[in-house]
Amino acid sequence: MLLVVNVLVYALTELPGLFGPGGSLMGSGLDAAMETERGQAILGNLMLSRTDFHWWTLISYAFLHAGFWHILGNMVTLWVFGQAVEDRLGRLGFLGLYLLGGIAAGLAHIAYSPSPVVGASGAVAAVTGAFLVMLPQVHIRCLLFFFIIGIYMIPAWAFIAFAIAKDFFLTGSGLGGNVATVAHIGGYFWGIGVASLVLWLRLIPRESYDLVSMIRQYQRRQEMRAAAEKATRASNVRQQGNRTGGSAAGGAAGAGAVLEAGVPNFAVSAADAKTMDIRARLMAAIDAASWSGVPPLVEELIADRGEQHPLATLPRDKQLLLANGLLDNGNAPQAARAYRQFIAAYKKDAELIKIKLLLGIVLARHLGDAAAGKAVVEDVSELGLDDESRTLLKMLRG
Repeated sequence: MLLVVNVLVYALTELPGLFGPGGSLMGSGLDAAMETERGQAILGNLMLSRTDFHWWTLISYAFLHAGFWHILGNMVTLWVFGQAVEDRLGRLGFLGLYLLGGIAAGLAHIAYSPSPVVGASGAVAAVTGAFLVMLPQVHIRCLLFFFIIGIYMIPAWAFIAFAIAKDFFLTGSGLGGNVATVAHIGGYFWGIGVASLVLWLRLIPRESYDLVSMIRQYQRRQEMRAAAEKATRASNVRQQGNRTGGSAAGGAAGAGAVLEAGVPNFAVSAADAKTMDIRARLMAAIDAASWSGVPPLVEELIADRGEQHPLATLPRDKQLLLANGLLDNGNAPQAARAYRQFIAAYKKDAELIKIKLLLGIVLARHLGDAAAGKAVVEDVSELGLDDESRTLLKMLRG
């Protein structure tokens, strides 16, 4: 709909005789119209300008374009990135992002420059900023002039990051010419901010591939890695103390506790140190794809603490990788247990329903326990499921 409205408004500005003589499809009907008294009276009140500001121009300016190449570039970009963002936000949410993004871009421009501005570039930049947060790993086809002219598949994040960097460079260097680069920057940051906020607040479901989830997963990995390193160092201190007859495992640290050398107030029990060591070795085996060595470490970890203990479950991505790897390598019993641990630990995960369906399939097909498979998906609703997932759910429920 936004594409249609933009094109219709542009067609009106190109229509000869509407605003006065002039107008050419490949030229600039807007410039020609502004040379007439009628065009200035109508279009002058629709452009956004600091010196002649009207509140409605914060919206109207984004539907005017200075020429054919101007609108073509904006509409192609909107078509490429807009569909996926609209799918995530819904029609009304996407419309709000677009219109408010145009307003944010317009405000940024008039705060920076007194020059009038037209064009959907700021609103489109808001859409691409949201795309950067929601779907950073998607690849897009681009026509590039790189040694040879051709179509290249490049990551969306690289394309958008380059566009943002270019606008910053043009703004800072003063080489932007008549391009409203600050409006672009304002739109980008509006889209990035809104998309990050709605994902952070879970106003829309998170996906494992969106930027917010990727950052949180990275933070969890860093926290667990740091905890594992501390536990390993503490275990080494304890072992060295035992060998030398020292008191690293007792005394001021307390019975059954270890005080890490050089780290104030850090204490870890011998049991926790042992568990963290097993976890560290298990995650290293997963990272190395050493699947023959994974099952014994899994059993060692479960035997050490039990399936329900929090330390028996790995960080989100590692746990899912563990379960999938075990299943791919024919170890259905351990895979089922790993999926159960994932479901118990990550109750609000965006992929929880998919994991439940997968566990149900493992139980019913691989382990021959149809009743257990049915029980796993008992609380799963058909609402919002795609056709394939709905079919699997119905099959599991018999």
